[in-house]
Amino acid sequence: MKKLISIALLSACGYLPAYAQAPGGPAARKPNMMQEIFRQVTPIENATNADTAKALFEQMLAKYPEKDYPDYANLYQLARAMLVSKMIAAGTPGALDTFAAIPSGLIRRQFVRPTANTLIKKGRTADAEKLYLEDLAKARGKDSSDYYTFSIGYAALLYDTKRYPAAYDYMAPAYRLHYVNNNKDMTTYAKILLENKKTDSALAVLQDMVKDGRSDEDTRQLFRKAWKAAGRKPSNLDALLASYSGGLRDKLQGEIAHADTNYVAPEFELVDLNGKPWKLADLKGKIVVLDFWATWCGPCVGSFPLMQAAADKYKGKAVFLFINCWEKKTDPAERRNLVAKFIRDNKYRFDVLLDEPLADNQGAKVAAGYKVKGIPAKFIIDKTGRVRYRLSGFSGNFDASMTELDLMLEKLL
Repeated sequence: MKKLISIALLSACGYLPAYAQAPGGPAARKPNMMQEIFRQVTPIENATNADTAKALFEQMLAKYPEKDYPDYANLYQLARAMLVSKMIAAGTPGALDTFAAIPSGLIRRQFVRPTANTLIKKGRTADAEKLYLEDLAKARGKDSSDYYTFSIGYAALLYDTKRYPAAYDYMAPAYRLHYVNNNKDMTTYAKILLENKKTDSALAVLQDMVKDGRSDEDTRQLFRKAWKAAGRKPSNLDALLASYSGGLRDKLQGEIAHADTNYVAPEFELVDLNGKPWKLADLKGKIVVLDFWATWCGPCVGSFPLMQAAADKYKGKAVFLFINCWEKKTDPAERRNLVAKFIRDNKYRFDVLLDEPLADNQGAKVAAGYKVKGIPAKFIIDKTGRVRYRLSGFSGNFDASMTELDLMLEKLL
């Protein structure tokens, strides 16, 4: 399970303002009971094994009895969900009993699907299915957001186990009611439609994704497959894709002004994972793209396939530097090993620099110099050493984001 203690989740719980989780943010400077309890959760997430996570959770309950802090119930449930992920990964008995203690609500809704996916990765598909069916039964007729969130995940399981009609029965109502929103689930729904011979419906889903820039190469290939299955001419598809690409460029051309800026890029000197020093001053005369990120940041990690593709596309034309900052592991060796393992496991080929922590780990030196308030944060520096574009966050839309980068870089080449 990916790390899920995120700014978005905690904000949704009503605990942390979006800016407060950043090192040095106001919440970090003014401890309160919410912060004290939250500080018990982070080590559970970072624990390297289930036994350590369990011991930390028991310490949390002993120090701050759950019944004494009902206003922070979601933090206790968050800790349980983190513990469960460690237990499943380690094959520790009782994981699902621990998960059963999490009541219906935000945290359970957020974690049923990741927990089921962890079970599936461990070869426990039957347990994942049981989890989905139990939660679907509890949510049916009560909380539609819970029910349809679970039904989308269960439909994906049914698709993966080749039960296509049942997958359609669970996914189609969620799609009609606009609960199928992220690109991965949209693509899965299109695949389910194709397997159920609903070719026109699949084409409609995929066509909307391509037109809106929500597609990637895999989605475009699936669109071609659906187009062929519908008996339509390939030449017509090529013309349609070209028109969509042009339309997307025209649309984004008028929108990239929001990222325009123009100031001298703060100088820095950092080392990469191999110990090689990098100085911004040495890159004068080249376009430089800086990407501030951390391994725990979901949107950062989500943008990396796009950024790797961009780095490959503009190799020799622009320098892409990925500056790791704000990691939860503050020991230099542990942090380096964590980041290096992440890059190695995911087979990324770009250059990763390690930002230097500020005093007491309250932020990072270069990130502070660039006034980074949240990650991912991207800065495009022109050949004269001036920041010309600044971007934050990641929409998850591969084609739209690539087109946006294209338009910015083309202006500077």
